[in-house]
Amino acid sequence: MDGTQKIPSDYKEISFVCLRPDGCLELPSTLGIVCRTVSKKLEGFEGFHFHQLRHTYTSNLLSNRAAPKDVQELLGHSDVSTTMNVYAHSTRKEKRDSARLLDKVAGNDKTKIFLISLTIISQGQKQGEIHIISLSDGLKSS
Repeated sequence: MDGTQKIPSDYKEISFVCLRPDGCLELPSTLGIVCRTVSKKLEGFEGFHFHQLRHTYTSNLLSNRAAPKDVQELLGHSDVSTTMNVYAHSTRKEKRDSARLLDKVAGNDKTKIFLISLTIISQGQKQGEIHIISLSDGLKSS
């Protein structure tokens, strides 16, 4: 279309995430090949899958104060709980900030908060996380 034609009433715009420079759709199979190549050649990317970028995108939006409802709609989820419970992953900084907030609410300036975050990985896949928050009086932080 050169901009002068009338758009048909049944026209539905489709927005793809990955396009080639010419605007054509990049096939999921091609993306899978690229991700497998990256996971084999780059240290730290073992088991990398393209879908992991969706989780990163979500976490980055939320970390930068995007409204959860807006993120839900951008991802196309029918319920915000899917966005928050499955796709949102808090950062170490956010966990530290939350621990400091607890200290502030408790009003105890001598309380030092230590946060230990462990990621459980099995066969290259993230299986879960364990978070331990420890409150100790009078200890100096390093």
